[in-house]
Amino acid sequence: MSSIASADRNHRLVQCLTAAVVASLMSCQPPPPVRIVGPTDGTVVRPGDRVVFDIEVSDPTVTEVLLLSQLPHSDEAETVPLSRLELVVSPEAADGAYISSVLAIRPSGVARSTKIEIIVDSGRVPTELSVQDSSVFLRFVGQHHDPVVTASNGVEAWDVTPSGPTRVVFTSVDESVATVDSQGTITAVGTGMTWVTVSLDGISTGIAVQVAASPVGDLDADGDVDSQDLIVVRSYLNTNAAIPGDGRDLNSDGKVDALDTRELVLKCTRPRCEDG
Repeated sequence: MSSIASADRNHRLVQCLTAAVVASLMSCQPPPPVRIVGPTDGTVVRPGDRVVFDIEVSDPTVTEVLLLSQLPHSDEAETVPLSRLELVVSPEAADGAYISSVLAIRPSGVARSTKIEIIVDSGRVPTELSVQDSSVFLRFVGQHHDPVVTASNGVEAWDVTPSGPTRVVFTSVDESVATVDSQGTITAVGTGMTWVTVSLDGISTGIAVQVAASPVGDLDADGDVDSQDLIVVRSYLNTNAAIPGDGRDLNSDGKVDALDTRELVLKCTRPRCEDG
């Protein structure tokens, strides 16, 4: 066997042994010193419900436990140290799955329990979905829009605008014009028009999105580069560009700063960059 082949074989052997040792160490790690006994993972609650977290602490050196929960809550009830934590789910909590866990504070450091999911289900069945703005005009690449979404059933209407886990699904027909993330934030990425579909439980609505085809520096899409565009850049000074090609990042260095204001002044189409 050549020395090269032998070295390669030895290298693969070391990799395999290392992976085995790591897996063994992971399996031998002690369980967290604190765990949530109840509610169990996947428990379903309704807005307004009181949720009682029963805590089991196995390490006598733990001095305090803290609840970390995405659950929107309007009130925290009195707690029993190291054994129970309570909260009341906000009446306005949106339907969805929310992560909860517990932190154990001890002299040797902080440890975290296994995470559980608690599902908020209002029991309301929507028959119609609507958005506050059914058409959106984005003036430059990188500009955002956050839609407000409302569901209704003919008797009542309620806000389902995402602020965390959500069953509302957003999709963009043409992601070369605008993208949309899981929370509904629409971001302009190129000129043109697209349609963003908003869906919940088999019903849907949509938002017509247009991204302006404006000259570089024309951030208010009025056909001129002037002091109003400078105001836009200055309002975002010392922030990162939202995406590559962000209209406010005129020198394409990934951030919006004083250098971009200088670039914009050089592109002004009016004397002394005055308003149009």
